[in-house]
Amino acid sequence: MDMLLPRTLLALCLLMSACTDKQPTLTFKERAARFKALNEEGTALCSKFAYREALAAYQSALALCDRTAYPLPWSNTAKDAAWTLRQLGKHDQAEALYREILAHNERYIGKDSPETLDTIDSLLSLLSLRNDVTESASLQRRLVTIHEANLARNTPEERNSGRDSRLLSSSLENLGVLLESSQRFDEAEPLIRKALQVEVACQIKTKTTNTGINSLQASYRNLLLKMGDTEEQAQEKIDKIMEPLSKK
Repeated sequence: MDMLLPRTLLALCLLMSACTDKQPTLTFKERAARFKALNEEGTALCSKFAYREALAAYQSALALCDRTAYPLPWSNTAKDAAWTLRQLGKHDQAEALYREILAHNERYIGKDSPETLDTIDSLLSLLSLRNDVTESASLQRRLVTIHEANLARNTPEERNSGRDSRLLSSSLENLGVLLESSQRFDEAEPLIRKALQVEVACQIKTKTTNTGINSLQASYRNLLLKMGDTEEQAQEKIDKIMEPLSKK
């Protein structure tokens, strides 16, 4: 579940929605303290599996935050509320809220921002529950495009960290496996092959070993077998991709 923002940042990012005549006007400091307290209450209640009460706390916190003026605090709290809805089994409501958060983040935070990518991941997790391959594939393709662009913009230091390479490799594999699940083998094969190639290049560049490459090889082998390759043919194709790694 998303971490709460530090107190110093919260103090700058809170605004109460319009008050009714019966409600006293809170000072900025009071609004900030109340918002923080409600988020902490929600987190504590979730740790005790008191999800209904936690949801009420998050909803009260959201009422204190102007989403357009302070988009990041609103987004973080809304994601906590969506996560809580999912724990309550209210998947339709959780999905609707994640879609609202995604549109919000795209508009106010950035289409390629970490917050937007995280929301896409959360939405994909929900879509997998109802086997929505079409929209899931569309969102996964978007992640692939974003990670490819991020990798292309990397500085040498960022590229050496391998972070964006591994995010790209993971997105390629996820998309390939999704297409494979709907028998779209010809579309899945180049994606999983590229995922393995990206991981190999990453390990060479970073001079590190990632054991996740073993599961990638297994995914690619299983797909090749489904497509009609023999064990020997599949292994030969994998060995060819892995060859640069053995020479490093």
